[in-house]
Amino acid sequence: MKITVWGCRGSLPSPGPEKIIYGGNTSCVQVELKNTLIVLDGGSGIQRLGSHINRDITEVHIMLSHLHIDHTMGLGFFLPLYNPNVTVHMWGPATSEESLLQRLRRYFSPPLFPVRLSELPKHPVIHELHDSTFDIGEINIKTNYICHPGPTLGLGCNTKTRFSRTCPIMKFRSVLQIFRTNLNGQAVMILRKMLICCFTILNIGRLNTPAA
Repeated sequence: MKITVWGCRGSLPSPGPEKIIYGGNTSCVQVELKNTLIVLDGGSGIQRLGSHINRDITEVHIMLSHLHIDHTMGLGFFLPLYNPNVTVHMWGPATSEESLLQRLRRYFSPPLFPVRLSELPKHPVIHELHDSTFDIGEINIKTNYICHPGPTLGLGCNTKTRFSRTCPIMKFRSVLQIFRTNLNGQAVMILRKMLICCFTILNIGRLNTPAA
């Protein structure tokens, strides 16, 4: 499993020379295994990811932990959405009040964004998630509702030998202890300081953090 962090900032993109090591883009993590491509969140980092995707990729899965603007602001700039030869799946938390499609249409509409979902060359496939477990290719996905303003999911990606999880939370110490216990302390932690702490815990063979 190969994981690339394209964005790890919270609330707002924060460019500047002091951010050159980890970049200034908001949440976006790329997970690859063979021909499977999963993107965790669609923050501003997804724009750079879109311009670096292998041209042989014909299917992309975007997993949205929640729909706050720092996790969705880059969706409209994701190049595969404008390629009719690529099928883009968008996964996100279900609610009892409004469908995920309706909530995504709010972003993909003027005055927030000039292009509507219906105007894309190929309409993305929308999937609503609850507390779920399912497979995409050889990657097992597990989602659980977590405590955060608005419907929010913790997202876990697993194979037989690899594990990654991203989880936006208000307080991370107790959850971090749980993850440490589950992984027997064998984890590489990427933490970012922000008003709403978001972290990814990885036990992987290769990790990339391109400057954004």
